[in-house]
Amino acid sequence: MGSSRPGTNQFQVVIGDHPSNPRKFVVDREVFWVSKSQLEVVQWFCVRKHQHGHPYPCFSVTFNKANGSPFTPHFSFTSDSSGCAMSTAINSSINPDDTKIYEYVIEAVGKDPLDPGGGVKG
Repeated sequence: MGSSRPGTNQFQVVIGDHPSNPRKFVVDREVFWVSKSQLEVVQWFCVRKHQHGHPYPCFSVTFNKANGSPFTPHFSFTSDSSGCAMSTAINSSINPDDTKIYEYVIEAVGKDPLDPGGGVKG
């Protein structure tokens, strides 16, 4: 499950292998929510059964759908050698809205893309 860890201002989204289809991902939350007032960021964390970052990054996250990205200035994040990717801060022009979902795509070599979403709360 996703969790917001006290003191870190991070909301974690876990990315894993689908239990019965090796071409698919699963995430522990179809939609994440980050708090603008608490200055939260998102950390995507890979728990797939492979060597992280070798020979390619585990995954990339791209906010390229209709609503764009809630983060500034980036819309794309790539995992590091430990299998983690961290968003930047929430864009100052973004207003919290519990009805607006920012769809994004998770991609990796040998996997079908996955399209979960995220939102910004107060």
